[in-house]
Amino acid sequence: MKYTAAVEALKAGDRLRVTLPNPERANDPGEFYLERGGPVTAATFRRLVPNLHPQADGLFADGPSQTYTWKDAT
Repeated sequence: MKYTAAVEALKAGDRLRVTLPNPERANDPGEFYLERGGPVTAATFRRLVPNLHPQADGLFADGPSQTYTWKDAT
């Protein structure tokens, strides 16, 4: 998904999910996708990061968030 399409989806209330890298696969960046919009490339995710707000998703209390929303949408 292109950056502008991802921004529009996030501003409309979609949430970005991150699947953590598989430690058994070398150089696995993990997977990134919008709940309603589909896959997002790692490059697009990196561009989005400054504008993302981590959600308390409760998966791992001491780990990084795996769910993000657009900062202005919170």
